[in-house]
Amino acid sequence: MLSYWRSVLFTIPLAFATTAILIWISYILALFDRRTVDPTFRFWARAVMRVCGARHRARGIETIDTSRNYIVVSNHLSLIDSPLLVYYLPLSIRFLAKKELLKIPVMGGYMTRTGHIPIDRSNPRAALESMNDAARKLRASGHSVLIYPEGTRSMDGELQEFKDGAAMLALKSRLPVLPVAVVGTNRVLPAKGVVIRSADVELRVGEAITLDGHTRASLTAELHARVERLLAS
Repeated sequence: MLSYWRSVLFTIPLAFATTAILIWISYILALFDRRTVDPTFRFWARAVMRVCGARHRARGIETIDTSRNYIVVSNHLSLIDSPLLVYYLPLSIRFLAKKELLKIPVMGGYMTRTGHIPIDRSNPRAALESMNDAARKLRASGHSVLIYPEGTRSMDGELQEFKDGAAMLALKSRLPVLPVAVVGTNRVLPAKGVVIRSADVELRVGEAITLDGHTRASLTAELHARVERLLAS
């Protein structure tokens, strides 16, 4: 019971306050110099991980070619996944986000200014046009984009089926895909949970996948298999 109230009254509000404050800071700094975005983003990730008290580590980071940008594909267990990935991956990470977020004051300006990529999911044609636009932006920007192809956090910790959006974006942008797996973040903060607990978490990085010979379906299947193997390793 004590851990519940500590989390509800202190840890979760502090994590959200840290995020909100750093969105403001990042937005203001980016108005003057966009090179401040990545350091601020990493500072946010470190701050959130520290607030949550997670004992974290990573393996496979040395296989990443930092001169490239990637479509980063991960399983999704918790709200803690994104800070863990931003903390460890030596890449300029951006997110795909619902276009509706652009209408939120400050948040919309922050996303636009800092290079996060809006996707219009209102209908299939709009979604396809958004993917084409996202592919162009990724090729031009040098950013990597993080995608959770399960579409939502796993409620039971098991890997779910992958949607094909990550494969579609990879094929359109011609960027290699970097499969990664997060382990244990659901013990820190489960999907739809309200209690944050200290726990051991790990990021596992696999080898990048080139696109030669792949269709959208075959790449989606390969990504699922790679993440599944990382989780079992």
